[in-house]
Amino acid sequence: MSDIATTTPPSKTILVVEDDRFLRDIIVTHLRRAQYTVVCATTGEEALDMAAAEHIDLIILDIVLSGINGLDVIARLQQQEATKAIPFMVFSNSDEPASLSRGKELGAVTYLVKALSTPERIVTEVTNFLQSKQ
Repeated sequence: MSDIATTTPPSKTILVVEDDRFLRDIIVTHLRRAQYTVVCATTGEEALDMAAAEHIDLIILDIVLSGINGLDVIARLQQQEATKAIPFMVFSNSDEPASLSRGKELGAVTYLVKALSTPERIVTEVTNFLQSKQ
């Protein structure tokens, strides 16, 4: 056994909230390859439960979800002491000014339009943000 300390950073946990299974699987695969721990939710209700139950370092959140929409999820999380500080990235097909504005008002780290965001870009955005928080 070596006395040399490992330089691998501790794993961060990302909550991916996406109801499209194919897209969710691609994002999860790329994040796991980048050594992140990933948990998933497909509805706003699941996202609220998981954010409260897990130690989440960052949420990647679709806006259009069944039940509670993504922006309402963030508003609710920000009302709870245990979850109000969890940073989030909006990940949506909507590039409507109202959605962009609301995401920024709620404190989105970034707003990624699905059609313009490769899995590699998502991983880069996640990594850059998390490294900036260290």
